[in-house]
Amino acid sequence: MKKEQLNQLLYEALETELGGVEVYKTALRCAVNEDLKKEWEEYLEQTENHVQVVRGVFEKLKLDPEKETPGRKVVRHIGQSLVKAMEMALGAGNPEAAQMVAAECVVEAETKDHLNWELLALVAEKTKGPESKIIQDAVDEVEEEEDEHLYHTTGWARELWVDSLGLPAALPPLKRRRMSKPRSEPPEPSRSGTRWSAKASRGLGGTPCQVLFVDAFDRLDSLRSLQAHVSRERPTVSHAMSNGAIAPNYWPWLKFLLPAVKILSRLKRIDPSAENSEAIWRESGRPRRNR
Repeated sequence: MKKEQLNQLLYEALETELGGVEVYKTALRCAVNEDLKKEWEEYLEQTENHVQVVRGVFEKLKLDPEKETPGRKVVRHIGQSLVKAMEMALGAGNPEAAQMVAAECVVEAETKDHLNWELLALVAEKTKGPESKIIQDAVDEVEEEEDEHLYHTTGWARELWVDSLGLPAALPPLKRRRMSKPRSEPPEPSRSGTRWSAKASRGLGGTPCQVLFVDAFDRLDSLRSLQAHVSRERPTVSHAMSNGAIAPNYWPWLKFLLPAVKILSRLKRIDPSAENSEAIWRESGRPRRNR
């Protein structure tokens, strides 16, 4: 491990979090949608806590949090540029457009932030000793929040654009379920080559088949739009595909989902309960094997 480069990563991580606070403060001035504003207020509070988490790492590793590095200066410049871009959008006098710019700027900031924490997680995994534990503890504290910051704001940026184009948009966008297990648990073998484990399905309270349904719908960025086209606004899924409501990269998933769309589109929400699981099996018409 190159200690000097690890320190550089930590300095960039600290500056990214500091810049993120300013980005969220400015983004909140651009927010028009009340759901988005509430979400960014929460993310701002979490980012302020992330600053303290990184400062705690600096203190334990005996690093000076005020030290300037070339990489840190670049990160600061990018953060200030994002703030300036949002202020420029605000000055144009179009609140909805400024909100879209703000969402894109948050995505830009969170992409770098997410990368920093991914690299720190790799460092903690590949190294030994107290330094590894210090970094791993910090990663564990912020990891899930960082995932949500990036992925859900990306969803907001996309759906705000979809809405501005006059197409059916999922506002607020659906939140992605976290399927990974805590690091403290040993990995479990997958079932017959499938992408979920028995323990993951128990964690959701449903069967592996239902977990696959949930995971598949999580991969459809606009579930509400899909349901609208299938059950109300459009007679066929092919129509929704042809008018651009469903992106082409989702077509392979739809081939699997088509037999289940009619069932799941009648559900107001996916309830991973034993009763609902049985209903899915019964309505699918597929025999269920007893183990």
